[in-house]
Amino acid sequence: MDRNNNSRDRDPVTERFSSPKWLKAEADPKDYMYEPLHFIRSHCKADTISDCKTQIWDVVFEPGQKDVVATCGGRYLCVFSVSTGDLLMKYTHKEMDHELYSLSWTVLDCGNLLASGSASGEVRLYHPAREVSFHHWTKKKGVAVNAVKFHSSQPSWLFTATNDSVVSLWDIGDPSPPHYSKCKEVQLLKLAADMGDVYSMAWVGEEQWVMVGTQQGLVGWKIREDKIKEVQFPKHKPGMVEFNLPGVSTSNPYVDSVCSLGGSLVAVKCVGYGKICVFRAQFKDLTNQTKYYKVEVLAEFGWLKTDNFYMNIGGSSQLGLMGCGDDQGSTWVYKLPAWLAEEDSPESLPQKILPIGRLHWPDLGSKPKNSEDTMLDKIAFSPCGQYLLAVTNTNIVAIWKKEN
Repeated sequence: MDRNNNSRDRDPVTERFSSPKWLKAEADPKDYMYEPLHFIRSHCKADTISDCKTQIWDVVFEPGQKDVVATCGGRYLCVFSVSTGDLLMKYTHKEMDHELYSLSWTVLDCGNLLASGSASGEVRLYHPAREVSFHHWTKKKGVAVNAVKFHSSQPSWLFTATNDSVVSLWDIGDPSPPHYSKCKEVQLLKLAADMGDVYSMAWVGEEQWVMVGTQQGLVGWKIREDKIKEVQFPKHKPGMVEFNLPGVSTSNPYVDSVCSLGGSLVAVKCVGYGKICVFRAQFKDLTNQTKYYKVEVLAEFGWLKTDNFYMNIGGSSQLGLMGCGDDQGSTWVYKLPAWLAEEDSPESLPQKILPIGRLHWPDLGSKPKNSEDTMLDKIAFSPCGQYLLAVTNTNIVAIWKKEN
């Protein structure tokens, strides 16, 4: 990892951060050194291992496991052990042109389950422990499901965000092997945003907000479990709130990444601004009639200035870490300051904070090896913080391990 804190004036990428208003991360880069461990190409047929065109879109760690992760891209879903690099499970969709976009885990009585969303509009459920896909449905054929996310306190509830600017909430029932006969999708909510293309979605469980990044900005709905249970679909319709980010244009701001960091913290990235904004999803003076709300951004983290889309943030307030890949093959790693988890904030907000450093794409001995060939679509940290994963547009799952 390079050390931007010590060499920012010599780095052309971070030269714009030379102003003293940009603060060094509250961390020693030596304590956050990651080394390449496994770089895996598996989202393809066994005999087409040279396939570098399949784009891997999502990476999510399995709940309760320190080193098991699921990834998806093309028509493939893979489950790996990050410590060994072993492929534990691989699912291949029967349709050759199928493209999986998003994944989410949940924990039910039968074990850990996965959901996926795809370009075709299909939502599919899996039980990886039994290596089976047991249920699927399509609400609107050809309308891509760009994001899926399970509810944290109602583990059978699944949010889906589709490219027609609609967020839906489903109850998948009580799947149990071997026949999964009690699994049936029941729609609980339909939330129409009418904000253009939908890029990403986050569930902020601590505050009960579902937040969506769209072409026209950041929007959200307060989801009240009691109301959903009391008022039968489709009568209950929570009001949508448009969240305005300071310094970001209200004309098509293209919010391409929204990430729930835990502890009520949310990270958001807008295309072309070269920064990641972090705020608390605690909105004072917000009423049922509020339609527009100006967010108080607590911190802005410096990132690459680019007009490319679909490079998604990953992070954890518990680990105090956040990361985001770029379109030059680098992973930007950030230390979340301790005060973000506290009620008291610095007087001057937002704080402008530099990354701890960047992990540059290593020379793998074969093309593509140049950083400009590789876009990192999503970053994830293992729950223990020992591993950092990046998935790419060149069909590679990159696993980095923290040095002891």
